[in-house]
Amino acid sequence: MLPLDGFRILDLTRFLSGPYCTMVLAEFGADVVKVEQPVSGDDSRRLAPKVNGESYPFAMPNRSKRSVSLDLKANRGRDAFLRLAAEADLVIENFRPGVVKRLGIDYETLKRGNEDLIYCSISGFGQTGPYRDRPGFDIMAQGTAGFLRMTGHPDGRPTKVGIAINDIAAGVTAVYSIFAAELVRAKTGRGQHLDISLVDAGLAWTVWESGAYFGGGETPEPTGTRHRRSTPYQAYRTINGYVTIGANNDRLWERFVTRVVDKPEWLTDERFATLPDRMAHIDQLEAEIEAITATKTTDEWVEILDKAGVPGGHVLTYEEALRDPHIQSRGMIVDLDHPIIGAMKTIAPPTRFSGLDVKVRGPAPWLGQHTTEVLGEAGFSKDEIDALYADGIAFDAHPELHPASVSKIGTNDRAHLTSPRIGARLMSDDLVVERDGAVATVVLNRPNSRNAITLEMYKAIPALFATLDSDESVKVVVIRGAGTTAFASGADISEFEEVRGNAKDAKSYNQCVAAAEHAIENVTKPTIALIHGYCIGGGCGLALSADLRFGDDRTRMAITPAKLGLVYSLESTKRLLDLVGPARTKWILMSGQQIGAEQAHRLGLLDDVAPVEDLDKLTYDFAKLLTTRAQFSVRAAKQIVGRILSGQVEDDEDTIKLRNTSFDTEDYAEGVRAFLEKRTPRFR
Repeated sequence: MLPLDGFRILDLTRFLSGPYCTMVLAEFGADVVKVEQPVSGDDSRRLAPKVNGESYPFAMPNRSKRSVSLDLKANRGRDAFLRLAAEADLVIENFRPGVVKRLGIDYETLKRGNEDLIYCSISGFGQTGPYRDRPGFDIMAQGTAGFLRMTGHPDGRPTKVGIAINDIAAGVTAVYSIFAAELVRAKTGRGQHLDISLVDAGLAWTVWESGAYFGGGETPEPTGTRHRRSTPYQAYRTINGYVTIGANNDRLWERFVTRVVDKPEWLTDERFATLPDRMAHIDQLEAEIEAITATKTTDEWVEILDKAGVPGGHVLTYEEALRDPHIQSRGMIVDLDHPIIGAMKTIAPPTRFSGLDVKVRGPAPWLGQHTTEVLGEAGFSKDEIDALYADGIAFDAHPELHPASVSKIGTNDRAHLTSPRIGARLMSDDLVVERDGAVATVVLNRPNSRNAITLEMYKAIPALFATLDSDESVKVVVIRGAGTTAFASGADISEFEEVRGNAKDAKSYNQCVAAAEHAIENVTKPTIALIHGYCIGGGCGLALSADLRFGDDRTRMAITPAKLGLVYSLESTKRLLDLVGPARTKWILMSGQQIGAEQAHRLGLLDDVAPVEDLDKLTYDFAKLLTTRAQFSVRAAKQIVGRILSGQVEDDEDTIKLRNTSFDTEDYAEGVRAFLEKRTPRFR
């Protein structure tokens, strides 16, 4: 049993202060449901480093939680949240003051449906006061609380504490405040609103500094590693680094001078005889001590200090600290298995209870991982949940990772199709062509099945690309999946039994696949695959047929014949081989493993990677850039690279003619004119 078993928390917090608080509460037994906006989620999901598109820093304070993704700006999203809040014990948020009121999810609103609700608000400067409306992150709080002026070395620039101290202070303050509020609620049945600010929480930790200021008017200044009230208590230089020494009372001082540095005369030296004397001559004392400590290594001094019974220790880097045998023996590093990141490590809860099993309860969730589960627990019907998904109000970033959950995806991202950049011309229900000037976009339009490619789609692609190739108003072709969940999850396996059930049908099917990939590869105009999310199997085959591939930071690519008992075609294998080389081609085909965006970029499968919200702009900006270049040169570059990849290594009659012809084109004439006139060329 854990202290907060059965305690339900709706966590609206982002970044660090709130997530740290709810991480601690989750590991004390609370069911923490992290509520995030669709598509982007908690802002800290964008933080690098990322593994397979998932943020490792996000995973640290968000472990042991569940994730629900709802659009709270939509009326139905807010209504869904209110239904969840009616059964919650705690709602915690760290928006700027006033935001929850505008969203209709503030304390006064929620307590009308849940009278004993505890509601915790964390903000930079609090819910009241002249600074309440200021946005406030940790560094602003450190500045306002005076920390930047009391940290570092004397006469140095303002220095930030090495960790986000005010964020963590606010998170810890919220933890004990919530426990106190729950104790009151258990006795009285009444909930309440907790108002916590990063500045207040940090300021409350200035215990000795405030005593010195109120008692003697002393303003705390930077002291490096020195203690403000006692010495020797700091880090001293050694042969190979530093050693910390804490001989900060008379008993330890005597041991230090007689057993450690062998300076018994310091006991009667008028500069050092008493603590006030030592503080008055702290610079001289530091110089005297460091002249001695600089003669031995840190390890040697730690051994001497230990034997003398004087506190002392190493000054480690963070990497060295995590490798330290004591840290390891205390079990402070925990191994987890994340569904996307894979094997990962995190820092354990710091308290060892004799009668409580407080531990990391699981990895951080992917965005919206538990949306369906939590809504179902709240009494939503399957039809209601499907409707929320269909309208983009509910969201699950990786529905394909749930066991037997394909039907759950709904149409998270239909907004791309209902509000296209320009009017869309429907080629079929499953293929859409959009035009934006000289850029044409082919959309794989099956969001309910993660844009899985049907046989009819494969059959339609060659004619479609031939039409685009013959249209001189089209200069660049982009191919993408509908929405931002997937480029294409592969061929539609649900129709395999019907269209690929025997060798004869399989041969015909494979010919259609090859024709579609060949059509994309051989269109004379540059092609770009815009890859949001999953790009698997047949989807990867189409993407590799394009000239360039731009992906978002959640992209996951895989070619999966080894998982289906199939054999990848020679032509498709060659495309892969040309990009990544023979060994990596074998690894990709033999393993069928999914490859995250960063690794795909390193391998050469992706030519550029951007955050999900920036990928469209990146892709279309580049596509439009290509439309401003000399089209004869652009298409010739594609043709010559294709010849080299097919094995040609020397110029032949055709390539020589291609180069010579360029001098007769209007593009060349305009390029020369523009150069001489020092202006941007205007190619047609």
